[in-house]
Amino acid sequence: MSEARSGAAQAAWADALLDERARQLATPRSVAAPAVTTRALVCAAGETLYAVPLSEVARVSPYGGAARLPGAASAVLGVVSLSGAFFRVLELRSLVGAPAAGSGGGYVVFFRNRSIALRVDSALGVAELVDLSREETSGMEAGAAVRTFARAPADAGFGDHVISMLDLAQLPARAGGLYGETRVDR
Repeated sequence: MSEARSGAAQAAWADALLDERARQLATPRSVAAPAVTTRALVCAAGETLYAVPLSEVARVSPYGGAARLPGAASAVLGVVSLSGAFFRVLELRSLVGAPAAGSGGGYVVFFRNRSIALRVDSALGVAELVDLSREETSGMEAGAAVRTFARAPADAGFGDHVISMLDLAQLPARAGGLYGETRVDR
């Protein structure tokens, strides 16, 4: 009798084990999406960090001034020439609604296949940025000039700052649209 009872208990245990395993296998696994990373140039406008994809950057130079354009929006500092091409220089602080800085200084970021350049307070370096998830960015206001938010690895030297990835296609419109962007073939 005890053997029959232990055999029945063993069969019940095996059935319960098989049922639990079947339930586990039937439950969809939540596979985390791979992190989206972008190799980017990290810049500053005031205390806020911004980034542009490194693949879009042609050159970074110290800002030495620009020829003013009459009637241009306040975010358009003027025009500069580089290697025979003209670039409208946009002020990052104006584009993102940050307080104006003192005159002069900073750097100009020139972009590939675009007739705009961007004056930033400082060009801090290059890092492999990881886009933040929707949960991490809930409550953050991106604004029209920002595509997404990202964070640099701890060893990149940017602290625990959230970095705003700029949407280059939106920058001319943010400048007031008076001098909209045109694509150039080089």
